[in-house]
Amino acid sequence: MALDAPALEDPPTRRAGSVLTRSLESNEKIFSDIASSFRILNQSCKRQFFASEITMSFGIYAVGYLILIIGIAYLAHLMHVPQAYIVAVCVILFGIGVVTGVKSTRSKDPN
Repeated sequence: MALDAPALEDPPTRRAGSVLTRSLESNEKIFSDIASSFRILNQSCKRQFFASEITMSFGIYAVGYLILIIGIAYLAHLMHVPQAYIVAVCVILFGIGVVTGVKSTRSKDPN
């Protein structure tokens, strides 16, 4: 006994003035309006992002880097790394954090 597959119906066709045609045309208009809105929003966001430089205070940068150093030190402690190595890595990371923090948060000379 072979099972017969159900017959596929022809897809609905567009007839001028039919309910289906009006519905599809209104959906196409809605989608084109949404797409143009996204294009306009994307262009304005790009202009605003590149027009102004994002600045971060040194304090926020230092707190973030300190949290990173504490996390790495805790992980190293859990891995039973000798304490001298942990302290040495923390001092090196602290130095790198200060240098990169000052470098990335200093304001440019207007001259």
